[in-house]
Amino acid sequence: MKLFFGKKIILSLAVFAIIIFAAFSMVVFPLMQEIKKTSDEFVSTKGNLAALETKIKNSIALEETYLSHEQEFEKIDALFIDSRVPIDFVNFLKEAADSSQLSIKISSAFFREAKDGQESFLSFYISLIGSSLDITKFLAKLENAPFPIEIQNLKIAKSAENNIDSDFSIKVFSK
Repeated sequence: MKLFFGKKIILSLAVFAIIIFAAFSMVVFPLMQEIKKTSDEFVSTKGNLAALETKIKNSIALEETYLSHEQEFEKIDALFIDSRVPIDFVNFLKEAADSSQLSIKISSAFFREAKDGQESFLSFYISLIGSSLDITKFLAKLENAPFPIEIQNLKIAKSAENNIDSDFSIKVFSK
């Protein structure tokens, strides 16, 4: 049976359409998917690059700020005593007591390390014997000390020979 010319054309067009559809689904469609995937990765990488550039600029600005204030930071750091070797602070206490004409006894150095947002500190128990005016002078020196200090549990009692016994603990913030 002979196919008519019109049917041959229709059959040829159908075969050609099937070949084009197969080529499109096997080549063009996966290629377009790969292009979309690569484009999405490019946009994501570009966004990450912009975020990284912002972080770099902020880091450079922070470093410049640090360098411009480095001396102030060193001064602040010098305020805090070294918890491993508190000799300078103990000497400060003895000199302050001597210049205030007080007898001093320093005991119970207790260290608490920083945790949960709280600062690390050393705690000392101090006993003083002297006149009330001299004890007041000593406390004023502590208040104006070059160290961050918190006076706690102040107890004052009259003793023999017109002297005052003063016992208190102090908290000294450390590095």
